[in-house]
Amino acid sequence: ADHAFAYHGEHRGQFHANLVSGPSSEAAVVGASLELRMPRVSLGGSNMTKDNMYKCAVFDLQRVAPDLDFEGTKYHIAEFAPLLEEASKQHVHHMLIYECDPSAIEPNNYSHNKVIDDCGFMMRGCSALVWPWAVGGLNTVLPADVGLPIGKGKRWLAIQMHYYNPQLLQGVTDSSGVLLKLAPSLRTHEAGMMSLNAGVMDRQRKPLPAGEAETKMPPLVVPPGCTSSWDSEGIDVLGVFHHAHFLGRTLNIQVARAGEDLGSLRRELMYDFNHQSMEAPSIKHLLPGDELRATCSYDTRSAKEPVAFGESTKDEMCWFAVLYYPVQVMSDIHYSPPKEKGVDGSDTRSMWEAPEEETIKLLEDICLKPGTGSFSNMSKCVQLFVEDPVHLLMGEAVSQLFATLGGKITAVSACNEGINSPRGRISTQDLEVFSPGICPSKCRDEKSCTLELMTEHGQSSLCKHRCGGYSLTVWPDVSGSEVKIFTNDVICVGVGKVQYEESAPRPRGVGATACLTLAAMGVDDDGAEPVASGSQPGAQSTGSLPLATIFLLLCGLLGRLAA
Repeated sequence: ADHAFAYHGEHRGQFHANLVSGPSSEAAVVGASLELRMPRVSLGGSNMTKDNMYKCAVFDLQRVAPDLDFEGTKYHIAEFAPLLEEASKQHVHHMLIYECDPSAIEPNNYSHNKVIDDCGFMMRGCSALVWPWAVGGLNTVLPADVGLPIGKGKRWLAIQMHYYNPQLLQGVTDSSGVLLKLAPSLRTHEAGMMSLNAGVMDRQRKPLPAGEAETKMPPLVVPPGCTSSWDSEGIDVLGVFHHAHFLGRTLNIQVARAGEDLGSLRRELMYDFNHQSMEAPSIKHLLPGDELRATCSYDTRSAKEPVAFGESTKDEMCWFAVLYYPVQVMSDIHYSPPKEKGVDGSDTRSMWEAPEEETIKLLEDICLKPGTGSFSNMSKCVQLFVEDPVHLLMGEAVSQLFATLGGKITAVSACNEGINSPRGRISTQDLEVFSPGICPSKCRDEKSCTLELMTEHGQSSLCKHRCGGYSLTVWPDVSGSEVKIFTNDVICVGVGKVQYEESAPRPRGVGATACLTLAAMGVDDDGAEPVASGSQPGAQSTGSLPLATIFLLLCGLLGRLAA
C-alpha cells in the first residue's frame, strides 16, 4: 500500500497524534463523579449580537452530590471531561469553569441551576478559574499525586458558556457541561490554574490592521516582581492552554531566567481554532524570579477592516491558561496598555484605581512618614490601609462615595465581608481582582482577618508593593525617596500592580540557535509527554518527520547542555 502523504490544497486541517508511544493506558483513579450541565438553555438572544451568546449557570455541589460534604470536607478533582450534547455541540465555542465566593451567593441572588443570560463578563463573585475548555479540547487528567482542591466551604461553581450560531438557526437548545471526577482520597500536591490575559477587551489592545499575513502585538510580560511571590522551590507546570479566535496564527509563552532566554513554555506555530487543547509544556519547572512573555500573532488577510479585541468570535483574543502545582497566591495576570507620557490616561486605567497623579501625591505623603497614635512605629501608609483601604487604593473621592453606601470601610471589614459599591456588592474574591494584593489570601478565604493580621500585611506586603512600584521605600526605611514612573505595568492578582522596564531577554547561545533553526523550518518544538491519559497528545510537525525529529532532539539536547 502507498503510505505517502498527499497534498490536499485548501482541504486540510490538523489533529493530534502520538507517533512515538501511542496513547497511554493509564487512567485516573477516581471516586465520585459530578456532572454539571447547562440547564437546557436556548441559543436565542444575546448580550452582544444574535450569533454570539454568553450564558452562565451556577451550581451548588452539595445539591449535585448530596451524599458528599462540600461544606466541611475537602476533595481533590482528578479529571475534567467535557460533556458535549451531540445535537448542539457545533455551537459550543468555549466554556470556562469558575469557583464562586460563598459570600457572593446571597447578595447576588444566586441559586442552584440558576442561568444568567448575559454574562460576557464573568458573574460577580465567580472569578477564580478552575478549568478552561474550547473547541477541540479533550479530557484533562491530573497526575496520580496531584489534585485540584474543591469543597471545605467552597461548594459553588459556575460555568460560563460561549455559544456561536453564525447561521442564526432557530430553536437550538443546549445542555453541554463538564464532568468532574474526584480522587478517592486527598493527594500529595494541590494544583492551581493561572490565566494570562494578554488581550480580551478593546481597552487592552488596539485593533489589528486588516490585510496582513502576520501582525504581532507587544507581549504580556510577567516580570520577576510577580513570579518572585512563588514558593522558593518554584512550580511544576502540567499543561498550557492557548486561546485566540479565527485569525490567530502563532501563540507562544517564552521563559527567561536572570535575563537569559530559556525557550518556550509552549509554542504553537499554526494555531487552529477548531483544535484547542491543553498541552504538556516544553519547560516543566519554573522558579521564582522567572520572566514570562506571552505573545500572539494574527493572519488578517481575510479581514476587510481593522479587527477589535473583544468577546465576540468575530473579534480577537490572546489568552493563556497554565495548570500547575503546588498552588500559589498569584492566580491571574492581566495586560495593561503602556502609559503615555509617563502616567495613565483616564481611558486606560481601571475604574478601581485612583488617577496616577493622585496616587503619586498620596504616596509621597504616606510612604516615607510615620503614622500617628498606635501606628507611630510604622508607616503612615499602613495606618491609611488599615483605617481606610479604599482611600489608599481607589482615591479619596471613591472612599467617600463608598462610605455613604455602607458606612466606614476598614481593611478588616473589606477582607472578611467585601464592600458595597455603586455597582452592587463586591465580594472579597472580586476585590482581589479589582485591587490585587489587598487581602492576605488565607484569612480572606476563611473570613478570619484581624486587625493584627491586616497591620502586618500592610507593613510587610501591601505598602511595600504600593510604594515600591514607584521606587519609594516604606518608613522607617527612607532610602528610596524619589518617585520613578515606569512605562509598563502589569496586574498580577494575588500580588498587586507591578511596574517594570521593558527589555528583551538575552539569547541562550547554541541551544537557542538550534531552536531558531527549527522554528525557521516551520516545526513546533513543544514535543513533550501528554498531560492526560492518552487525551492530551504530544508534538505536532509541519515539516518532514525524519528531519523534524532530528532537529527536535538536537534542540532539546543542546538546550540541556546550555543549562
